[in-house]
Amino acid sequence: MRESGQTVGWYVVGPAGDVVDIELVTIRGTRAETVAVLATEVATEVTHHRVAVPAVAPGRYHVLVTSARGVLDAYSGTVVVTAV
Repeated sequence: MRESGQTVGWYVVGPAGDVVDIELVTIRGTRAETVAVLATEVATEVTHHRVAVPAVAPGRYHVLVTSARGVLDAYSGTVVVTAV
């Protein structure tokens, strides 16, 4: 497996100005577990950020965009990682 580059985007409704972290997570039931931190302290005004996705096991994941204050948590739809 190898690292790949991907662009993550978001749209903030309401006041921006916070910073967010971008994480690759797995979700089991109501619990999310971080597999990799893809970026930290990204300004919400940017609305997109290119990240390096590390080599992870093939499977189903989600991207979490989360603010330090916890008020901007947003999960992507399912992201499928396949073996290369």
